[in-house]
Amino acid sequence: MYDTYEYARDLPMDEYSIIVAAGGDGSYHEVINGMLAREDGKRLPIAMVPNGSGNDLCTSIGIMNLEDALDTIVQGTVCQFDTIRVLCDNEDETKVPKEGNERLKFCRHMDVNGCMAMTAKINH
Repeated sequence: MYDTYEYARDLPMDEYSIIVAAGGDGSYHEVINGMLAREDGKRLPIAMVPNGSGNDLCTSIGIMNLEDALDTIVQGTVCQFDTIRVLCDNEDETKVPKEGNERLKFCRHMDVNGCMAMTAKINH
């Protein structure tokens, strides 16, 4: 069985129009990192259904419960946001592995609060 990172990384994109991730911030983090690690560069919208203990990312975009999540999915609402790429023990990507779990040791994308709630606080 795939973990969420590998699933998003290896999913045959031509067969789907959306990925729905039910879980918490850790689950969304893994799906987003898997999507951004795809060799083909393809992207799909990621729907988030809050089912974790904190659900900070969902809260930051106004999804407070299952009903909000389903309404957002059915309406086709899209909220684009940037991630913050973090390179560990490297100055640039030239020595970072290009794919797979080895890449995760040196390159991750941050999505929770750093991209949503922190920006809102700064603007406030």
